[in-house]
Amino acid sequence: MAVPPRPAALKPPAQTVDPPSSVEHSIHLRLSVIAAIVALALAPALSFTLEKPLYVALPALAYGGVMLFVHREARRGRDYIKLSYYLALSVTAAAWFPASGSAGSVLLYQSAAMIYGMVIMRGRERAVAVGVQIAMVTGLVSLERVYPGWVQPFPSEAARQIQMVVGFASSVAIASSILVAIVSAYDRERARLSQTIAALHSSQQALGESRATLAALVNSTLDMVWLVEPAGYTL
Repeated sequence: MAVPPRPAALKPPAQTVDPPSSVEHSIHLRLSVIAAIVALALAPALSFTLEKPLYVALPALAYGGVMLFVHREARRGRDYIKLSYYLALSVTAAAWFPASGSAGSVLLYQSAAMIYGMVIMRGRERAVAVGVQIAMVTGLVSLERVYPGWVQPFPSEAARQIQMVVGFASSVAIASSILVAIVSAYDRERARLSQTIAALHSSQQALGESRATLAALVNSTLDMVWLVEPAGYTL
């Protein structure tokens, strides 16, 4: 009696869920809309509250418009990560002296930008980004010490407190978005790994049962058993 062909090893079932987006894309998608909201909504309001001239808010308004475009492109799968990072550094540098320099909330936004750069950049790009930011902040602080008259003071202590509270809240929102994106990506990968392990275990169990059935068939028959290759040769 000819032995039935050996069953092929079963493969894990194909994943039906869509692959999750990368951590970098998820962070970029979240932060682009947060940056646009902060720039377009809060910057003019703070300029009015703090009795700053309107031109102080113009860089932030332009930045907000660009970030809306960046967010739209990110939803289409095109991430302008470097543009977003270095544009944020440029805007905070332009707002350094009008926003009261080191006494204001610009350093809080710089801290959030550094977290963004360290998480989303990779390898040499990360080192370059952090180095550029440190050099920029150091240069701005040095210019402030040399030319203190360039710094526009707060009109009152209450105005300074308002700016610091808003800057702190915005920085916390940015850092929280980064953390949520990382944790969400970790949870998705853990769920995918659990599904893969379960599929492999099921395939191995089915393969073992198939081999046991074949062995029982060969060992229990009284007829002659031989194997034939696909080419027709008898083994």
